[in-house]
Amino acid sequence: MPYYTADHHSQRIVYKAPDSVCAACSVQAQCRTGKSGRRVGHSMFKAYLDRVKRTFVTYKLQKLELTFGTHFRHLQIAKVGINFWHI
Repeated sequence: MPYYTADHHSQRIVYKAPDSVCAACSVQAQCRTGKSGRRVGHSMFKAYLDRVKRTFVTYKLQKLELTFGTHFRHLQIAKVGINFWHI
């Protein structure tokens, strides 16, 4: 959808589909209620928020892998009878 406007008060960017595109659409009754084209908005900080989300997920996965790796190592050492605390 093409850029339509920016609402600085609510810190949102709004995109709007052209009226002609919406008028020709077969599912327009499910998508919009008015006669004008559909509007979609998101935060002005969406790119930053997406980057933070990706970083957080990556951090959580790394922490999870570290936790499982530590447990796996402990289980392997215990399996062969080595005292884990004296390594």
